[in-house]
Amino acid sequence: MSEPQSPKGALARPGSGWQGDEHRLQVSAAAEVGLEPAQVAVDLYREGFRGGLVLEDPVDGAIVVHGRTVLQGPQLTAAIRGAMAHLHLPAGVFTVRLHDGEFEVRVASRAVELGGFSLAATRQALFAFVVGGLVGLLFLQTSSALALLAFSFGLLGGSFVLRRGLRQGRELLAARLVEEVARLAHREQLILPPARGRDG
Repeated sequence: MSEPQSPKGALARPGSGWQGDEHRLQVSAAAEVGLEPAQVAVDLYREGFRGGLVLEDPVDGAIVVHGRTVLQGPQLTAAIRGAMAHLHLPAGVFTVRLHDGEFEVRVASRAVELGGFSLAATRQALFAFVVGGLVGLLFLQTSSALALLAFSFGLLGGSFVLRRGLRQGRELLAARLVEEVARLAHREQLILPPARGRDG
């Protein structure tokens, strides 16, 4: 199976990175003071992958997580596919690109709607549209100006709720994506967050 490619063949720009030496030191220090090393390790991986997160790639609006690995393309894709299954995301909404030991997982923008992450916002927006429309119809019998105002408030309010909800849904999906990749990294020990200082 050929390796999926990201748009225009370019890696999206990640943020700051992660240091393996710091990771090992902090996990060892956590064990010495009686903390659960596995949980500390996952927390550190999560922070590392968060530094390689692009919440909305300007190319196509995708959510992108960066990292490093020694796995080959098919092995990495299979591992990521298992992580995506926990998010109930079908294979068609994410791609994995690997180049010279660095990878990116790209989740399409439509996954926010497909995964139900913005379902509550959609319902609230529809409610605002319907209420604004009904109030507008009531005022239509007495005052066209008030009716127009009610219609306008319904449309504006619904649009605001929908935009805010989609943004929150995107942030929730991104957080869960980072969590899944962090847990995968802890299990595999062959997947790492992006290196510190990487500038794309």
